[in-house]
Amino acid sequence: MTHIDETEVRDMMTSAGFCEVFKLLMKCELNVEDLDDDLISLFVYWSRDMLSLDKVREAAKEVFSGEKVVSNQLTTLWFMVFRKL
Repeated sequence: MTHIDETEVRDMMTSAGFCEVFKLLMKCELNVEDLDDDLISLFVYWSRDMLSLDKVREAAKEVFSGEKVVSNQLTTLWFMVFRKL
């Protein structure tokens, strides 16, 4: 899965004939102490089932290495609204 930032999304949408009408930056904290299957299954879905729940759980333990809450750029999202010109 590749990372796409908000500039790339805006460029793709405007090149397809849309204009941005609203953008909201959302920051959140992610509790990684006890990852439940609902959250982990999102990563399995996004990987198109190339990853299993166990593989995602194992990778999360490696990446977060004992942290309880994550609040950095991994948890920064843009909500963007476009309309057709």
